[in-house]
Amino acid sequence: MLKKLIQNVKLSLVLLCWPIAFSCHYLDIVPDNVATVDYVFRMRAKAEQYLFTLYSYQPRFTESYNYLTFLGGDELWGNDYNVNVSMPAWQIARGFQNIVDPYSNYWGGTRGGRGMFVAIRDCNTFIENIDKVPDMDDYEKTRWKAEAKFLKAYYHFFLFRMYGPIPLVDKNIPISSGPAEVKVWQSPVDSCVNYIAALLDEAAVDLPDLIANEATELGRATKSIALSVKAQLLVTGASPLFNGNSDYAEIVNKKGEHLYSRTVDPAKWARAAEACRVAIEQCHAAGMKLYYQNPAFIPFKVSDQTVTEMSIRNAVCMKWNSEIIWASTNNRAGNLQQESLPKLYTGDKQGGALSSFGVPLKIAEQFYTKNGVPINEDITWDYNARYSQRTATNADRLMLKPSYVTAALNFDREIRYYADLGFDGSRWYGNSRFSDSDNVYVEAKLGQISNNHAWAYSMTGYWPKSW
Repeated sequence: MLKKLIQNVKLSLVLLCWPIAFSCHYLDIVPDNVATVDYVFRMRAKAEQYLFTLYSYQPRFTESYNYLTFLGGDELWGNDYNVNVSMPAWQIARGFQNIVDPYSNYWGGTRGGRGMFVAIRDCNTFIENIDKVPDMDDYEKTRWKAEAKFLKAYYHFFLFRMYGPIPLVDKNIPISSGPAEVKVWQSPVDSCVNYIAALLDEAAVDLPDLIANEATELGRATKSIALSVKAQLLVTGASPLFNGNSDYAEIVNKKGEHLYSRTVDPAKWARAAEACRVAIEQCHAAGMKLYYQNPAFIPFKVSDQTVTEMSIRNAVCMKWNSEIIWASTNNRAGNLQQESLPKLYTGDKQGGALSSFGVPLKIAEQFYTKNGVPINEDITWDYNARYSQRTATNADRLMLKPSYVTAALNFDREIRYYADLGFDGSRWYGNSRFSDSDNVYVEAKLGQISNNHAWAYSMTGYWPKSW
């Protein structure tokens, strides 16, 4: 019995020592499924995959899980059935944002957010190593590095726009750094703006004017995109939110630096205006221009008003049209449109019309009258009677259903009102109805087609027609 016990102990010791005896050999071997930096940058194909990973961090605004820019404020309002706690941004609009576990957390990458600092770190890694790739020419390396610089700048800008003063991560912190070295400081607003603008300028020099291979490269950075983001950055930095905002005048970082400018600087607006001019001229030179609907693409002869309406709607909805500077290939805008479409027909013909999002009344009231004047300033428009009822006539048929009773608010408004909003009694051009004489209209009174579903309804009575 004792002999058997000793043999078992010896066997146990041998098994315990096995990893030690062979550990030096094991640690010298990189498993096949583990990528290292040197492995990634040893060939062009792997480096290209890494570059595409940098693009993958772009915020996906139109994924139903997030909808940050749409549901995080009060430009839209969801119905109680379709929009629920699974949409983090919706909790922000409802007043449930918190500092312990924030919704749409792009700082830490939780609650529907994507980790922007992880994205910036990966951009730095790419910039530092792309020159090592042996099977690439210098032009391609330069272009790819410029794309990484652009994305690095964009991710900084995205954080800045959300959080204000942020740490600037120009270089990755070595893994061997001590506690003191990893404690980065918030940079003042002006430092953030200047750093991001300089990085965008640096990237723009080596970015192409146009995407030559549209079949495989649409969505990748160009000079027009970089300069347009710079213009947006400088306008944001010059705005009253950051330019002399007295509410933040005494906010300082841990070093005692004031993070916001304490006085308004008009020169920031001049700089922003110049950046806008440069961006517009670059876009024009690259063939980008305001989108106008080609009547030849409409299967029926329609009125000039309908053509104008479709120019407004399709500037957003027509894929890769002349007005688009940068379209993200990660987004699923079709899902968002589906969420916003009212029921227009009986039966199951519109099973995909989820009708989740409504446009608040305050947004509807911001559109102008047909005279191009705010509704509370147009002396020919009865502002005080805007909530009264009025009956549409045949002359209104391209905007409203004839002989239909709806709110006076919906009459005599600018063309953008009818192009962008659906509401009780409004024409919804399209949906297999392309003739001015064969129209489909929204009917949203209680019990009618657009308001007769347990889950597909607008909380406000208004729907967004296009994005």
